[in-house]
Amino acid sequence: MGYNSKKCPGAQRAREKAVRSLQEALEKTPTPILREMARFWGVEGADEAGRPRLVGGLLAQMGRPEVVRQVLRQLKRDERAALRTVLAAGGRIEGPRLVHAHGPVRPHLLASSDPAGLSPVERLLRYGLVFRGYAAWGDWRGVVYFVPGELWPSLPRPPHALQEEPFRPLDTAAVRAIPPERSLHLDLARLLALVEQEEFVCLPDGQWPPGLEDALRAHLRPAHAVYPAFLLQIARRAGLVAPDVEDAIRPTAEGRQWLRAPPWPRSRTLFSAWKEDTTWDDLRAIPELIVERPWPSDPSLPRRRVLQRLAALPQETWISMAGWIRAIELEEPEFLRPAGVPGRPRIRLRSSGEVLSALSAWGEVEGRYLRFLLEGPLRWLGVLELGQQPAEELSPAFRLTPLGGALLCPDRPPPAIEDEPIVVEGTFEVWVSPEAAPYAVFALERWAERKVEGRVSRYRLSPQAAQRPLQRGESVERLLETLTEHGRGPVPQNVAFTLREWAAAYGRLRLRRPILLEAAEAVLLEEVLSDPEVAGAVIRRISSTAVEARPEAVEALVGRLLELGHLPEVEESLLPQGARVELNLGVGEGAFLLGLLRAWEEVSRPKETLSRLIVTLEAALPEEARKRAKRHQARWLREWRAVRTHDPSQGVPFDRDVRER
Repeated sequence: MGYNSKKCPGAQRAREKAVRSLQEALEKTPTPILREMARFWGVEGADEAGRPRLVGGLLAQMGRPEVVRQVLRQLKRDERAALRTVLAAGGRIEGPRLVHAHGPVRPHLLASSDPAGLSPVERLLRYGLVFRGYAAWGDWRGVVYFVPGELWPSLPRPPHALQEEPFRPLDTAAVRAIPPERSLHLDLARLLALVEQEEFVCLPDGQWPPGLEDALRAHLRPAHAVYPAFLLQIARRAGLVAPDVEDAIRPTAEGRQWLRAPPWPRSRTLFSAWKEDTTWDDLRAIPELIVERPWPSDPSLPRRRVLQRLAALPQETWISMAGWIRAIELEEPEFLRPAGVPGRPRIRLRSSGEVLSALSAWGEVEGRYLRFLLEGPLRWLGVLELGQQPAEELSPAFRLTPLGGALLCPDRPPPAIEDEPIVVEGTFEVWVSPEAAPYAVFALERWAERKVEGRVSRYRLSPQAAQRPLQRGESVERLLETLTEHGRGPVPQNVAFTLREWAAAYGRLRLRRPILLEAAEAVLLEEVLSDPEVAGAVIRRISSTAVEARPEAVEALVGRLLELGHLPEVEESLLPQGARVELNLGVGEGAFLLGLLRAWEEVSRPKETLSRLIVTLEAALPEEARKRAKRHQARWLREWRAVRTHDPSQGVPFDRDVRER
């Protein structure tokens, strides 16, 4: 780790500035420490001499090689280890590295008066074998410990082994690769399909809709506890989903383009979103820790430091995880919690509430953070894969993938990666591997029922699953194009014929208000009425193609028609709406709400639920309240148009007013 002054003259100048001469270092040492040094080195009259005499006596004693050798023989084992660490680093070392390895350095007045209560580094400082200063080189700015150059000729040369990396590449044959986790792209496709079909409205402060993470978790295979939250965060940061004009999370145009993109651009988009995200806190995501940040800080900084170290590793070479973490502990122990920074977090164990300090709990905090990055986000993103050494079950290993090498080092060419084709069988089952195209999964999540078979997903096409996309007006021909484009070959003829048959049958039976079951033909109505369950839900016949059904039997009627192979078109208001809520509103509050709903209807996309609410409120309010609602509506529309004229990117301005009321 020493500097090469020929290759880096700037670093050499910084080093010369930090590593002062022996005389300069002694002159900057406080007098009480100088006296202790003088007594240790055997300077005559050390207890009564003034500073000039103390400095001169120490320079004389330290310049005699035989005295230096005698002093070295007096050192204890831990003191020699600390001195070897400084020498192995080239005679100067970053303060946190030395302190983390060999103990703290306290102010002189706060340190113990008993030498046995001092750390090895504190004793070396009082011996005058190591000095403290401030320097800046490379990425380091701060405290350093150094040995003056006048002492180097008399000090032992550190063993060469100390200058080597504490980890070495592992034998490929001795590592058993763990199956990689490659479902991130497909899980994002499932997320986009979920928010396409269901409505999840953001909270007023812009937080994720309540219930979205739980709904997403039900669509995923059991994984890390943080994985669903990570999935939502990276989808939002990559611009795959965003709130619409009604604050409901929906897939964006960029999200649909991402689904169709090749694997390399997709991976690069996700990696950049995570790498540059200043809102996602990997440390806070560790379930075992409670992280308290007294001041705002950028959690992406330690993440970038880790990525820089990973980029320096050889590609496709197995590395011991414990050895790599140990190397960071020795070389950069304060990468996560630098001393003297206002944003330094306070961390406690979730299980016991114990506060984890920087020195005593490095493995519990920094070590756990590094393992989380390796086993979590970096593995999910495909940057690396994990392995296990059979001889050491508790010693995992990892290696960079070709994809990871290209993501970490932009100058490397991107790997040749292609999506695996899906398999459509004549049994209406579709098999999807983890490497399949996300767009195919996005289509299947809306048109088929998913069953998970280990790492491979199995979908089944059925009329029950096809009813919802047909209800939304989606085209079965587009589904067939997707299955053909991303499959191993043409869609089996019987599957294509049946899908078109389902689409043609959709809407031949209709359920609408009042509860009417209408058929396209009288023969079709007689066919469904021949079923006892359907007939039991009917109150009376209206015409040869229509009957009236009992309101409480609508849900069961729809289910039975699907079981019989029919795909009825169901009016949205008849679909399950959940429990009814009674609102205890006064006339003035009702007028306020009606005006708000009318204004919102005018500036947003038409929606049947909104129109139904307006009709219900209008019927419940007296004429005077309806007139007052019109005045509210006109005022809010004027404000909205004024804001839009000034800045089209602004939303509706009466949100705050509504929340206050």
